[in-house]
Amino acid sequence: MTPGCASKRSGKWRVAGARGSALSLNPVKTKPQVGRSVKRGSLRGGGPEASGLHIQIAVCIPCLNEEATVSQVVRGFGRALPGAGIYVFDNASTDQTAQVARAAGATVISSPERGKGNVVRDIFRKIDADWLILVDGDGTYDPSTAPRLLEAAIRQGADMVVGRRRASSAESHRAYRPMHRRGNQMVCGLIRSAFGVSLQDVFSGYRVLRRSFAKTIPLGSRGFEIETELTLQAISKDFKILEVETPYGARPPGSFSKLSTSRDGLLVVRTFMAICRLYRPMFFFGACAAGLGGLSLLAGAAPIWDYLQYRWVYRVPLAILATGLAILSTLSLMIGLILETQLRYHNELFALLRKRFEPNSSGEDDQRTLHRGAPPTKNYTPHSG
Repeated sequence: MTPGCASKRSGKWRVAGARGSALSLNPVKTKPQVGRSVKRGSLRGGGPEASGLHIQIAVCIPCLNEEATVSQVVRGFGRALPGAGIYVFDNASTDQTAQVARAAGATVISSPERGKGNVVRDIFRKIDADWLILVDGDGTYDPSTAPRLLEAAIRQGADMVVGRRRASSAESHRAYRPMHRRGNQMVCGLIRSAFGVSLQDVFSGYRVLRRSFAKTIPLGSRGFEIETELTLQAISKDFKILEVETPYGARPPGSFSKLSTSRDGLLVVRTFMAICRLYRPMFFFGACAAGLGGLSLLAGAAPIWDYLQYRWVYRVPLAILATGLAILSTLSLMIGLILETQLRYHNELFALLRKRFEPNSSGEDDQRTLHRGAPPTKNYTPHSG
């Protein structure tokens, strides 16, 4: 696996087992307690063995008219994570998605406000678990890799693990649209330039999220640009991100994509610009200041030449334009400096909020105010294989 780390903060989760050992998940027969702390085990005597480590896991599947694939997805995750809480969030489907999902064994929750971003926010509000596995219901992602993604998250202390998609050569032309692949590369390049973080797949819909991330991150996207916002918010808030390769396939026959290349591409770019403006203000307004300053020099070159040669400015309109652009450039730079100072205080307040949702040094969760009406999730006991 190739990690793309967006934070230097070390994770607080500990898992038993020697280096390289596999993580297995066994269902615990205790009654799940929603909104209450779960006891975690600790290493004893410096040895590799641990006991009493319970992990709550919820598989959350946003769906809109996915009756052809949702049963396969639900059953696949049921086999990959036996006993896990599996929740299908029905986004006002007009087909039999809800009935098919319920028959396959999932808990179906209605999320009537259309848009994947709206559904993801609904998931974060209603589901309370130590780890959330967020996956599309279109059957393009492999459920059998879920334990591997979860293991990577726990062992490496990540807050979000992204399933980096890899399609076989035979499936590649059907699984990816050419413009989507180029768009993914472009957005990854923009993130590398703006935030200094190297990622390879921003648009993946297969993610493992830590509870502290899901309960504290602010989201505003309504549609498919939500994946980009999740990544950018994680980077800007100093959460740790990993990418783990996972198989990716084409939609099966009878299943249709809801993506629009042009519309969703514009939304992704707009989301990127908004995140930069809010969370990298010096970068955003500094770039604006540099651009305006460059235009000011271009516009002012001729009036300056007039003055140097004739001691008189003949091109007055250009001189006025250059002066205005120079003023705007200076204002942009000052705005960036002011907002950068405010962002520092914002980050300090967010760090205090984040501590409420993270385990303390003794392994016990802090007391938190949680959504009490959430469906119960299931408990797990990891142990070394």
